[in-house]
Amino acid sequence: MASNLLTSGFVTIARQVVEGRTYLLTRRCTQRQYLLRPDRFVEEAYEYCLGEAAERFGITLHGWVAMSNHEHVLVRDNRANFPEFLAHFHKMVAKVMNTYRGRWENLWATEQPNAVHLVTPSDAFEKLVYLLANPVSSDLVDRIADWPGASSYSLHLRNRAKTVKRPRIFFRADGTMPEEVTLKPEPLEGYEGLSEDAWRNQIAKAVQAAEELARKKRLRNGRRVLGRKNVLRMSPTDSPPTVEARRNLRPYIACRDRERRTRELLALRAFRLAHRSARLRFQRGEVGVEFPIGTYWMLRFRSHFAAEAAPDTSHIKAPQSIGFACCTTVTRDASCVRPNGTWHCQRGTDWAAPCAFTHVARPVRSRASTSGAGASCGNGRPTLLCQ
Repeated sequence: MASNLLTSGFVTIARQVVEGRTYLLTRRCTQRQYLLRPDRFVEEAYEYCLGEAAERFGITLHGWVAMSNHEHVLVRDNRANFPEFLAHFHKMVAKVMNTYRGRWENLWATEQPNAVHLVTPSDAFEKLVYLLANPVSSDLVDRIADWPGASSYSLHLRNRAKTVKRPRIFFRADGTMPEEVTLKPEPLEGYEGLSEDAWRNQIAKAVQAAEELARKKRLRNGRRVLGRKNVLRMSPTDSPPTVEARRNLRPYIACRDRERRTRELLALRAFRLAHRSARLRFQRGEVGVEFPIGTYWMLRFRSHFAAEAAPDTSHIKAPQSIGFACCTTVTRDASCVRPNGTWHCQRGTDWAAPCAFTHVARPVRSRASTSGAGASCGNGRPTLLCQ
């Protein structure tokens, strides 16, 4: 089916999968139902499936929390295979939970799980605290330790591993799944130099600050927490009464450093356009098509080669006054050529692939540019320059 979709042109946006990156993975249950409502079995089944999948695919776990209707998992992708990890993990959770709940329909929402690349160690630590504090920021409990569901918080504080036995429901006693798995949240990359006490204290301090901030917000808005007992009383088929926001921006990168974020977004844009160019050539029947570094499905399941080097985006500069561009048109100069009707940029690199942005023939000068080299796509919005 995936092959037919690829050749027909109906494909999802290309996801760049690179070895060694840290991701915040998020997925919600179908119809926002409380299908992961905490109890002893749900906690053990969820953590068993998580630990088994992480061990199977060589994923490093940094933190996790299973809310009643969604999950957050922070991982390091050591083998550039986190899509396979997610597919297996979510499949196992869905099967065992459907058996436990006595249901047959899909457990997870049909949209693609959200995977946010956390660029720097500080970005990853911020998301780890966000993940751990989710039950508190959602006004479900007053303290994170009160959350009755699966969470790595207690393991962070004790710096211990947790052994979880294979659930008796769904899994065969003589099956191939291991009898037990071990979970331990590892310190984030960039914090390995801290002692165990220092790492534990840093997490505890950040979590306490998040708890206090949530209390102040509730006091200011006149809200109260739902409470642990009420969480446990909720029906798995219920869902929040609030209206879910639709068609919001879907983040792919989290980075507080504005300049670094701009570079990462430019590189992602370059990857997607290079991937699209390679896919279109493949659809036209070309042989030996090379896909850019970070291509996942084609390299694993169709045996196509990746380019030896990633596209160089260092020559693409964003006007400092606006940060990342809000338009996809750029100017061209003498270093840009147009063989076979496709613009290529050759300045500072021998990589002969399409530029990261589409060129326009007659750009309009932008009044917002501070360098005098800006361009506009005709609606007054500044653009990036290929220079």
